[in-house]
Amino acid sequence: MTNLAKLISLRRASEGHGYKPRFFRLHTLRAREEIVALFRSDPGIETHDQIVGQLEELIKIKNPALKFTLEELQVAIKLHLNGQELQNYGVWVFYPWLRKIVHMLDEEEFVEVRTNRNMYKITPAERTTLASKAIGVVGLSVGHSIALTLAQERLATEFRLADFDELELSNLNRIRTGVANLGCEKTEIVAREIVEIDPFIKVNLWNKGLTEENVDEFFTKGGKLDLIFDECDSIDVKVLLREVAKREGVPVVMDTSDRGMIDIERFDLEPDRPIFHGLAGELDYSLLKELKTSEEKIPYVLPIVGVETMSKRLKASMMEIGESVSTWPQLASAVNYGGGISADIARRILLGQIDKSDRYFFDPANLVAPEKVTPPSPARAWHTKPYAPFTPERAKELARPHATPSGKNEVAVEEIEELLEAAVLAPSGGNMQPWYWYYDLNRLFLFLDRHQSYSLLDFEHRGSYLALGAAIENLSLAAKNRKLELRIQTFPDAGNDELVAILDIKRNEDIALAEGEVGLLKSIGYRQTNRILGAREEVDANLISQLVAIGEGTEFCISEVSDLERIRHVADLIADGEKVRLMHEWGHHDFQNEIRWNEAENQATKNGVDIETFDLTPSDIAGLKIVSDWHSVAELRSIGEEKGAKFRDLALKTFDSTSVLLLLSSKNDDPRQYLEMGKVAERLWLKATSLKLAAQPVGAPLFLAARGAAEPKTYTEYQLKILKNLLTQVPAIFDVAGQNPLFLLRIHKADYAKRALRKPLEQVFAYEGEDWIGQDERKEETASSDVKPKFK
Repeated sequence: MTNLAKLISLRRASEGHGYKPRFFRLHTLRAREEIVALFRSDPGIETHDQIVGQLEELIKIKNPALKFTLEELQVAIKLHLNGQELQNYGVWVFYPWLRKIVHMLDEEEFVEVRTNRNMYKITPAERTTLASKAIGVVGLSVGHSIALTLAQERLATEFRLADFDELELSNLNRIRTGVANLGCEKTEIVAREIVEIDPFIKVNLWNKGLTEENVDEFFTKGGKLDLIFDECDSIDVKVLLREVAKREGVPVVMDTSDRGMIDIERFDLEPDRPIFHGLAGELDYSLLKELKTSEEKIPYVLPIVGVETMSKRLKASMMEIGESVSTWPQLASAVNYGGGISADIARRILLGQIDKSDRYFFDPANLVAPEKVTPPSPARAWHTKPYAPFTPERAKELARPHATPSGKNEVAVEEIEELLEAAVLAPSGGNMQPWYWYYDLNRLFLFLDRHQSYSLLDFEHRGSYLALGAAIENLSLAAKNRKLELRIQTFPDAGNDELVAILDIKRNEDIALAEGEVGLLKSIGYRQTNRILGAREEVDANLISQLVAIGEGTEFCISEVSDLERIRHVADLIADGEKVRLMHEWGHHDFQNEIRWNEAENQATKNGVDIETFDLTPSDIAGLKIVSDWHSVAELRSIGEEKGAKFRDLALKTFDSTSVLLLLSSKNDDPRQYLEMGKVAERLWLKATSLKLAAQPVGAPLFLAARGAAEPKTYTEYQLKILKNLLTQVPAIFDVAGQNPLFLLRIHKADYAKRALRKPLEQVFAYEGEDWIGQDERKEETASSDVKPKFK
């Protein structure tokens, strides 16, 4: 070891780690002997003697109406000393960690001078009241600023500080201390700074933080706390201290250092008040104390701080936890601002001027030059859909040119409804159910409800045509089962994308389901989008062959990938595409518009995607709630488009449990092609269901890529690069290079899951009565006749 290293080592060993100053009152012989011994033990101790200046302040404070000359002030000080030697007056306070001894007024006069500038914002009577108070502060990052501000105003004469952590370099972005304190306990740092401001304040430390073993002592040792500040990160400790605060009747204040949010919980006045205002529901301390990482804590923290009320910058940062940042951020400006607000609130609580519990926001961004909300531009037209909801009247208008000759319905409306009950069980993008049906004289019309289908993914209505094709397939199977023959015309009106198909229906006793179709029909009521995750299991090769065979004899190629390496390659491409979707304003809007966050929303709309159909962890759900705010996503995107790795996570988890991927592709690309592919896709899915295999479409980014190829200005260059890779590499992985990848289905093994709801049939079906006899009479009657949906 070098001489320098030895010197440093010896110096470290000699450094004091205490936080309590020593007092020397030199009017006693013993004190004079002790101070002499102190100087002999360490000749390097620095003396700081400004007692004359303090006495001058004291004299002026006691005589505020007088204007002293320098000579008069010196006379007044001499009279005040009353023959006592100046060096023996007051008290000498030694700070071992500073190696300084300071000469100052003794406690009563010190307090009088130090708090004089508080008058009369704090009256003498209030000062006396506050002098009897004890305050606890748990968590000394944000709590550091709070504790120091409380001490500066002298809002208590006893502080109990709890934290288990040592100061790290990254803490210095918000804690007002210096690099010389790195590695020191946070409790000790704050305690030293408090007594350096006011050595007469009593400070006690809990250096292991607040625990089950010491929490009662923290609240009651030496007398019950009058107020506690919760500024800790551990959700279990937050719950623990509130449970004790309720029992002991101690008010709790929490500053989040985001948007100036302050929580006040007056357990002293409302002992039965639910913790966190009831926002977090029931919390089990025994489970919460097992949480270790920030990601594990987020699902519990979010309801407490409020996803809807968090700043967009904080939410943007939280999306990067575990990626480009290790934990949620805090700024010195917010921390110090919160320290001032917290001290003001503490003073008024302790003086009986605040008697209610509530949550308050002191957000500078809203108070000073608030950000202006920019109205949607034409580029954001998706916020107001360009198409009106489809109506029975619209159906009648579009169907009229294709009316059949006079006659009566051969097939009753009730029977048509039974067919449609099967048809509407077909899948659709986001479960938006873009179909509308209309029946008149044996002719069933299928319309595209563009109001329901309009989305970034539904480029040229491709996704909707897939859904409508699937619905036709279900209806065809159900019709065959009832001995009904269908003659289908697709896109009968050139240039009209609303009227998709006309299905003429008649009885035919010779019609029957083929042998393989019986199982498909039975599977209609069980087919579902199964998003359950789990361990990957192999699927028998014979079953895969049966699925691939569905494409035989059609215009489409069904290709399979079952080896893990290629599945993971596809997973990376799709996950990148999902990230593009969620970080694109239109795509983000659509995704949020699809999600149903609770059963009430689910039942009210009976469309969209029920959050419960996702196999999500609490952290996943918390992440989705953070992501639900576009402004926060936009903040993250402005930092860098390469950010947002967590947007890929859910897609990657999905592929981890995938047994087989099936890709439907075609050389052609037109509306009829997508309609026909919808039929094949549904047969494929129904076949998988009949084989007791779970299925989930995972190719949504392929539709994003199709729009990018045709409308490149829709995306940024960064996004286009990802989507171009998707369009070229996915077909290559499936050995169908040069074909259009149209539909990607994930096959896996899983239990039956919760099914998505469907809108009542009366919302998507209307029909005309059978009393119309002829075409001319029909025109006259329909002029004043309303088309009404039929309720089953």
